[in-house]
Amino acid sequence: MSRIRTISILFALTQFVGGVAFAQNNKPAPPVGSQPETTTATFGAWTLRCERRADVDKGQKLCEIEESVVPKDQQNPIAHIGIVHPLNAERGALRVNVIFPPNIFIPTPPGIRAKDGDPGVALVWQRCFSGGCFAEAAIPPAEIKAWRAVEADTGRITFTEAVGRNLAIQFSLRGFAQALDALEKVKS
Repeated sequence: MSRIRTISILFALTQFVGGVAFAQNNKPAPPVGSQPETTTATFGAWTLRCERRADVDKGQKLCEIEESVVPKDQQNPIAHIGIVHPLNAERGALRVNVIFPPNIFIPTPPGIRAKDGDPGVALVWQRCFSGGCFAEAAIPPAEIKAWRAVEADTGRITFTEAVGRNLAIQFSLRGFAQALDALEKVKS
């Protein structure tokens, strides 16, 4: 049998087997509702993102405000900050989640603050993957008040690299108060 014919038969079998596998795994998608599944609104450097999820109690919306920290002269974020109301939490309870690059020193806890001189919030490492390391903490009301009062690029995320070098990454608080107000309206 010629080589071209063998390749043609293998290609046809691959298409057939792939089509059968696709047909078996092709379950009907759930119907699309009249409300958007995901919404976003931008306030300065912060974005309010809400997602309606069927796997959450009564299909409620999960919302967070977030900022991706992109250093000057770079295209990709070096860190990601998210502020969220935990599910079933009392009103006003907020948590901060930060995703760091994967080259961190675990024994040193990271921190986040609105500006130099602020006590800030000590974060707790949660887990690391090849794409990054996750840290989180509850934000005390006094710290939220400090963040609301700043409308500048003075925020700092501090952590220690794997080689032992201490780093401080700057982030912006422009639009934080407005984004947090919008998050509170969605929560109520």
